[in-house]
Amino acid sequence: MRNHVILFLLLFCSLQSSFAAAKTYPAHLSLNIEGTNAKEVYLSYTKNGVKVTRTLPLLLGTFVWEDSISEPVRAKLKVDSVAWPILLDIGSVSVSFSVKSTDFNEKVYKGSKTWDDWTLIQLEESRLNVTTDTLLAEIEVLEDKLKDEKNPTSYKLLSDNLERTKLEADSLFNQKRLSPLFFLQSDSTSFARLLNGTYSIPLGYSYTSDKVLNRWFGSFSQDLQNSPTGKLVKKMIDNYASVKVGNMAPDFTTEDINKKVITLSDFRNKNVVLLDAWATWCGPCLESIPHIKELNKKYKDKGLVVIGVSLDFKLDSWRKAIDENQISDWIHVLASEKPWISQEFTENDIFMKYPIGIIPRYYLVGKDGRILGMWQFLSDGNFREMNELFSKVFDEN
Repeated sequence: MRNHVILFLLLFCSLQSSFAAAKTYPAHLSLNIEGTNAKEVYLSYTKNGVKVTRTLPLLLGTFVWEDSISEPVRAKLKVDSVAWPILLDIGSVSVSFSVKSTDFNEKVYKGSKTWDDWTLIQLEESRLNVTTDTLLAEIEVLEDKLKDEKNPTSYKLLSDNLERTKLEADSLFNQKRLSPLFFLQSDSTSFARLLNGTYSIPLGYSYTSDKVLNRWFGSFSQDLQNSPTGKLVKKMIDNYASVKVGNMAPDFTTEDINKKVITLSDFRNKNVVLLDAWATWCGPCLESIPHIKELNKKYKDKGLVVIGVSLDFKLDSWRKAIDENQISDWIHVLASEKPWISQEFTENDIFMKYPIGIIPRYYLVGKDGRILGMWQFLSDGNFREMNELFSKVFDEN
């Protein structure tokens, strides 16, 4: 839960700069800080695309901030040279916390519906996590029993039970990916529920439909739909809906690892491009690298270009992994202009244009710029399908 709370707070950076200024509302924050003798604090946030920094007097551990904002805003509070993420919300909000605490959940917010709703959403997700963990433990026990079972009848019963449990676990995993979207659905004014979409849609897009996501988006009030975050979410839904086999691959321009400007459409009429969405912390991604290296070796002289799209946020680890896996002959770019974990997306970021919230994920783009194939994970079946398509694209032409 803590990681999701951190992610929630980080998300606000992007939402103030992606779209034009919206209508603003008065906001008032009184904050009580324990564990410090500081005489002043520094508060920084982004408003209408412009960074705002305030120096505020801290009197008896308390300071007051006032401004007008269009929607809840993530801010950074610096006390005693230590920076803390906090939430600025519309209306009057009070927050209490100790600078000695490292748990973001120990902040006490009063008057912030956004924070209250977010807490409820996270509690629901925690409940699903407990159920999922129980099923995974049950699967592990059944698999161990199957290894030692010699009786054919008992083996069949255990095998059937294992299959049912795996299906139940798969169903629950899908529910988990989508539950942040649909929990509290009756509340059309829940900004926290809308904000969930900015990372729940990339994670759950493969498990639902455009129609369902648009119906979900339509459940919000017009004010939320027209808010900066609402416009960001709607654009994400529309972008992802367009990424289908046969459609033109969304174009993007970004800098590669060597600071060279890369534009996808520049390869049109010259190369077939494989987009490989991966990260150094993704086990299945690393396990699949040898297969992609094999394809690259076989077809690069026939016009294949591999672009590794990384979701890494530790750039030194990213560069190290490229060297260690001997894939420096690929083109390497980041999924967003700033490290993905910052969630500071712009409309032009690859993360906003392609549903790569779950990795590894692969897109094969033909010379005409159209998507020829898509794969999520490289199972045995996907390996075969990928090999067959590559052979058809390169060997038969």
